[in-house]
Amino acid sequence: MKTNEMKTSEGKDSDVRTGVPTDRENEETKRSEGKGSDVRTGVCLCGDVKIEIPKAPPLFIDACHCSRCQRSSGAPFSFNVCYPVDEVKVHGKVKGYASSENMTRHWCDKCGSRTHIYQSGLAYIAVALFNKGGIKGLPKDMQAPKFHVFYGDRILNFKDGVVKFVTLPKEAGGNGETVPKDES
Repeated sequence: MKTNEMKTSEGKDSDVRTGVPTDRENEETKRSEGKGSDVRTGVCLCGDVKIEIPKAPPLFIDACHCSRCQRSSGAPFSFNVCYPVDEVKVHGKVKGYASSENMTRHWCDKCGSRTHIYQSGLAYIAVALFNKGGIKGLPKDMQAPKFHVFYGDRILNFKDGVVKFVTLPKEAGGNGETVPKDES
């Protein structure tokens, strides 16, 4: 038993702080990631919003440093796994905000956790929703970005050996310009 767990009157493990059975939060995730499952399920902070994505490799994973991601996440960048919108299922009540012409940002209506962004037929899902306990708790294919975007707007430098686009790759409508390695 972990230090923040206790036994309920039924003998089940529960969280000392909340009294909630500890297996409840991960029950849906365990079912969807069971043997033979072809989806992964991420959850918001309160568990009301669940997002299902394929276990198949994502189109890409990015670290976005644009000022809008900084403001909406309250962090220096957002870390997203990207799939076509039609491959993503969102369960639970979310709110949305059109932060630009082709982009809508979503968050849980109850706890406010940033969940996903829809832009031009793509869904950018917050990698943190799939965190099951630090870097080792993330699926291996979600542990590092393929590239950084809008690195020209960054507020922190990263020496991670990953390609850093000043705006976006050409394939995503940007100019494809990268930041020289000695400036990253």
